[in-house]
Amino acid sequence: MRTRPVAVKLMSGLPDEDVQQWMTRTTRMEHAGKRGFAFYIHDMQERGIHLKTGHQSAVHYAVDRLRYPRRTARDRLATGRLLAELPGCDAAFCEGRIDWSQLRLLAKIATPETEAEWIAKAETLTFEELRRAVARLSKGDRPREDKLGLPMPRFIFKAPVDAVMHAALEKRKEELSQETGE
Repeated sequence: MRTRPVAVKLMSGLPDEDVQQWMTRTTRMEHAGKRGFAFYIHDMQERGIHLKTGHQSAVHYAVDRLRYPRRTARDRLATGRLLAELPGCDAAFCEGRIDWSQLRLLAKIATPETEAEWIAKAETLTFEELRRAVARLSKGDRPREDKLGLPMPRFIFKAPVDAVMHAALEKRKEELSQETGE
């Protein structure tokens, strides 16, 4: 299948308001493209279309044929799957009430039973506030009342280790994860 080129006319020197409008418009186009890809990669996986192209999964198809990074393709497949289960979140995105980043957060926490509550919460929060609101919650939890949660401190740890030490560290990380529930 041949695709037609998609172009956005780029014009330097526009008035300030027009630049802001174009930035908003192109961001919305980018987010709509991500939603569309999430929908179709999920549809491909569900219907087994990837098998007809000789690929093990829709993710493998996206990596091989469309040059997507594997992590991005997996994330879009998961988001597409969740959007199929959460039509209210998808509708809120399509109507412009929430953006793509908020949609991805809601897809990870909301269930059909909690979806409306999370949409209402997301409509009043910035992305960073919503990210804190869902921190340390599990799928299906309801939004907390008047609390956004504290920002979780993160530290980067890098060290060259051999295979035995790496395996020991990964095992301990898993044990700590089970102990803390995080």
